[in-house]
Amino acid sequence: MRPVGPGRDPLRSFERDSAVACLAMAGAGWALSGWRLDVAGGVLAGGGLMAVSYAFIKGGVEGAARALAEAAGTSRRRVRLALAVVKFLTRYALLAVAAYGILTCFHLHPAGVLAGALSPFLGALGQLVRMSRARTRAGRPL
Repeated sequence: MRPVGPGRDPLRSFERDSAVACLAMAGAGWALSGWRLDVAGGVLAGGGLMAVSYAFIKGGVEGAARALAEAAGTSRRRVRLALAVVKFLTRYALLAVAAYGILTCFHLHPAGVLAGALSPFLGALGQLVRMSRARTRAGRPL
């Protein structure tokens, strides 16, 4: 993906926009719920789960690309890819356990957790809007 604007990294912009959306929703949830911390905490916990999930996906893709580049055409390639798949699935099992703990042990509000989980979507939406504005300013249609 090409940078949008001078020196902009779209991946960093997405990460920043997701974090800002999560914090804004936590603040709004806290204020709209009558200053209850379970809603704001749920938003932050859902955003945290998505941040961990994003880091897992990013690390898995980088690891798989590294494994393919290092062991191209060998039997070690299959072993490395199998280990990458096992690590990927194990990470998601740990995320499921964390989500269960958030809802049952900490008793955070499920709607807040869902709102926090939507923060990467809002970050991607902000990136899309930013890219479409840059294209229309440059005189190119979408």
